[in-house]
Formats: sequence, C-alpha cells, structure tokens
Amino acid sequence: MSKKHKQTKSPPRSVKALLWDPELDRALILLKPGGKGLEPDLPGGSPERKENAIQTLTREVLEETGIKLPKKGLSQESSNTHMLYVQEVALAGLELELSPEHHGAMLVPLAELPRWFKGTHWHDLVRTAVQSVERQSASVAA
Repeated sequence: MSKKHKQTKSPPRSVKALLWDPELDRALILLKPGGKGLEPDLPGGSPERKENAIQTLTREVLEETGIKLPKKGLSQESSNTHMLYVQEVALAGLELELSPEHHGAMLVPLAELPRWFKGTHWHDLVRTAVQSVERQSASVAA
C-alpha cells in the first residue's frame, strides 16, 4: 500500500473502508438508496468529536456491517478531505448485520471495484487502492 496510517491533528471529513478478501479476490460493496435507485457505498463515515480516523473507521464498520476490524493491518489512501483504508477480511460465509441506511451488500471482484465508484469523489482513491493491492499481490505471488 502507498502509506501507513499516521495520526493527524485534523481528522478527515470522511473515512471509508475497502474490505477485501484475498482468498476470494472480492471486495465488499454496500448498497444505499440514492437518486438513481440503489447506489454503491463503502462502510465508513464522518468522525465524531475528538475521534481519530481509526476510531471512526472501527466504529462505522461495526455499525454498518457488524464486522469488528482488527487493530492492525490497515493501510490507507488519502486526499485532502477523505481517507480510504484497505483491510483484509475473510468475507466468505460472513453474515453481515447491515445498518438501516444500507439496503444490501455485494461481493465484487477487486479489479471491478473502481467502475462502481466512477463519477464519485471516492473513484480516484478506490482506483489507487486497488492498484496498490494488485501490485502487492503480484509481488507476493512472484
């Protein structure tokens, strides 16, 4: 991944998690109501008062999916106002506990993930994170 997590003084406006299962080579997408029907989303949200990015991510992922994130293994991609953390999670057979704000979930091939977020402010971060994961996976396989 391109960066390891560093605590910052000012939290980002939004923090999301790209939950990826390397065994399945699939990532989790949540579905939420939007202007065009159901739209793709990633678990995450905005920091609460005095909450750092990792605390936000841990809380939001648990609230939105029922998945308890491990404290280690997070890597990140970030812009000025948004952070995307990549976390390996075993997703096969996992029963999600979706929050009321989400109306479904899907596992999609990692390589297809950027197209789901085309036209959103998350597209570039998702694309960069996917490329990082693919490079890392290729170097481990070699």
